Amino acid sequence: MKLRPLASISLLFPVTALAAAMVAGPLQYGNGLQNTRWTVSGNIFECRFAQPIEGFGEALFYQRAGESLSFQLAANRNLMDYSNARVSLLSPPWRPSEQPENLGTASINHDGPLLALDTRRSQIIMHGLMEGRRPTVTHKTGYDNNRFVQVYVSPSSFMEYYPEFLRCLGQLLTVNFDQIARTKVYFGSGDDKVDAADIKTLNRVIYYLQHDPRVKAIYLDGHNDNVGRRYDSRQISKRRVEDVENYLVSQGVDAAMITSRFHGDRYPVANNKTSAGRAENRRVTIRLEMGDDLTIPPELIFQSRFPPPMSSSPPTSSASGPGTAPAVGARWNEPDLRDAPAAGPDGDFPTDAPGIVPEIAPAVAPVLTPSDNPAKVSDDRVRDLPFDSPFDPGSPQQPSALNQPLVLRDDRWQIRWPQPP
Repeated sequence: MKLRPLASISLLFPVTALAAAMVAGPLQYGNGLQNTRWTVSGNIFECRFAQPIEGFGEALFYQRAGESLSFQLAANRNLMDYSNARVSLLSPPWRPSEQPENLGTASINHDGPLLALDTRRSQIIMHGLMEGRRPTVTHKTGYDNNRFVQVYVSPSSFMEYYPEFLRCLGQLLTVNFDQIARTKVYFGSGDDKVDAADIKTLNRVIYYLQHDPRVKAIYLDGHNDNVGRRYDSRQISKRRVEDVENYLVSQGVDAAMITSRFHGDRYPVANNKTSAGRAENRRVTIRLEMGDDLTIPPELIFQSRFPPPMSSSPPTSSASGPGTAPAVGARWNEPDLRDAPAAGPDGDFPTDAPGIVPEIAPAVAPVLTPSDNPAKVSDDRVRDLPFDSPFDPGSPQQPSALNQPLVLRDDRWQIRWPQPP
């Protein structure tokens, strides 16, 4: 009986040590008022609004042309566990009694940005910085569940650089390469002329071609359903692709960039036994390819009024298009190649062999939803913010809104200055 107190005492030390480990403060990364730096960089394809964080990496707001704002973290060496981290907004120094705002969790990723938030929370974080709050990400380490890492973003000088970010957003294109690089135009049964909806789709492609000189080749492939004779099917697919080509050329697209082919019903992407499947097969696909040189011309690069600090981290990624394509050759437009079979349902043009390509089995095409199909996405889908929002690059209200902060109310940004301390 007398040994029981001794047993309790013997357990005290490991329990106390464990408790001390659990309550130990997290390893913190963040900038103070004096060493906070912001950088604004980009081009007509993307904009970056970044804060280098010493010893960690950087926090940034990233927006690609035609897409929404995203708050991201990039780490030079990640100590966080690859699971869900807690995201919050800490109160500004002049309101120390205010409780942190919980923004939920976000995954820590192996590939791409270490952390990337959805548009809604990214906008809330930007608004929090306008109010002097500190966006904070807290998570356990990958090597010890009882140790934590905390990364916070300093609001210092945010409003000084924010107008520059708006200026960068204002020169973004309304679409990006991935949104129009694989475009489809659909036709009614027996139709071989583009309609008003098709013109709108083609104008999006033309708009991008007018602004990105890195695109060096355009491939058009005409297809049809299996209704009627095969010869007639091939002829109508030929007329469809020629109509698309004629419209592109009439709008100033260089004809030397275009390679057109027609295939009839040989490469369906859907079941021809249903009316919906036949409608998907009556199509002309438009495929854009980049040249070997993906260098962005200097005139398309955003020139910030603030020179980047010497200690700022270089951009970690700025890919604005897929891989390169072979140089355009004259043989690509020779008549004997215009009827060559496609290497897949939507055509991969034979860039190496000038002869007729033998018939091959078509590849399985992915199933696309309307939201995945740029040809059927309206221009209204390009921007997800109200027209009078300063985040809207096309807003004429943008200059007058530069000197006003924003309030997120009823899913719309409204103008209001926070009261000074």
